[in-house]
Amino acid sequence: MRAYVMISVIIPIFNVETFLEQCLDSVIAQDFDDFEVIGVDDCSTDGSVEVFKKYLKDKRFQLIRHYENLGLPSARNSGLFRANGEFVCFLDSDDWIAPHMFSELYSLINYSGAHIAIGGVVKYEELTGKVIAPENHRRVMRNPFLFKTIFERPELFYSVTSWGKLISMRFLKETGLFFKATPRRFEDMLTYKWYLSGAKVSTSSQVMYFYRQRAPGNSGPSIMQSKELSVFADKFLAYGDIFRFTLNSGFFGTDYDPLNSKFAMFNLPRALNRLLKELFAENSTKNLTNSQKDEFLSVITSLKELFCLFPEDYVAGLSKEAQECHSLVVSESIPVAFRNLINLKY
Repeated sequence: MRAYVMISVIIPIFNVETFLEQCLDSVIAQDFDDFEVIGVDDCSTDGSVEVFKKYLKDKRFQLIRHYENLGLPSARNSGLFRANGEFVCFLDSDDWIAPHMFSELYSLINYSGAHIAIGGVVKYEELTGKVIAPENHRRVMRNPFLFKTIFERPELFYSVTSWGKLISMRFLKETGLFFKATPRRFEDMLTYKWYLSGAKVSTSSQVMYFYRQRAPGNSGPSIMQSKELSVFADKFLAYGDIFRFTLNSGFFGTDYDPLNSKFAMFNLPRALNRLLKELFAENSTKNLTNSQKDEFLSVITSLKELFCLFPEDYVAGLSKEAQECHSLVVSESIPVAFRNLINLKY
């Protein structure tokens, strides 16, 4: 382990045996060599650890192992607590990066003095073999800028991933804005907190990060493609965390509210309509097993936590169906709300 490096690369690992070698090879291929790689195995059950161990002969690589599955946010935090770099780069283990990513982003951040440098992103669709630039990332790549805040360049709302960036470790420590252990998904909403806490950002139009959208059945769906009930619970928790942050920081209802403003990538009222419709669709709550009922109770608990944050005038602006759901959840105990919601026609 090196005492000091310029960049710490943190790679959470969970059952990615099929993809990990491509990911790690892309790091080895960098034209910038002042970095360390911290792999964090989150209790993989496939051959991922064996793949990573082959790279430990390179002294820049080290492996942390969790002995229970703690989730992606905790894996990233484990890497952060071990990191010795002045800057940190998060890399998902089924993705890969261009050989110039570290050198370009380091030059950008060193020249401009920014807290965060962002490179261009494209998505690789494994099912079709197509490589495309998603619209949200194109908005940020289109007109590069130096040393700006989100208040000057609100298109930053569309760059909501923590990967594809070089981030000042000093900024993270000074703000204390690390990942929370829960929810275990949608952790990238933390970037909103970075931006709204005044992060100075520089961007590049050069493509540097290749995000893989997995084909169905190839080592299972990624965590973001899953439709398990726990996904709903985590999404409600993630929305609640950002909603609470905007309330406490004074950004709620302003142009810089990431869930409600005209600049926002997400619109919470619309997202709620879609999620509640999926959750309480006809027959979706019929004939549940005991295990599924427990999961549903967890979802409703997360939903109640979110709903209880809503001011009265905000509730009044929701759809009629969402208002009915809000009333049922907030005014009753979780078990009673569950029984009432089963009969809700959404």
